[in-house]
Amino acid sequence: MSLERELEGLKRKINRITPKVNPPELKMNIFSEDEWNNKKPTKQSPWELNLVIEDKKDYFTKQGE
Repeated sequence: MSLERELEGLKRKINRITPKVNPPELKMNIFSEDEWNNKKPTKQSPWELNLVIEDKKDYFTKQGE
């Protein structure tokens, strides 16, 4: 019993000492090319990622049309 009580006390002590850290909030913004070109600059977190989907280019159409 004494050993269990000692372990519980050590667990409580560790929980008081260890820092409580919240993970960062990851965010992904998805824009079309038109939205991206007309987008107003905003304050962005280092944990944000902007994904721009480009418009279909002419050279992707079939040759000889």
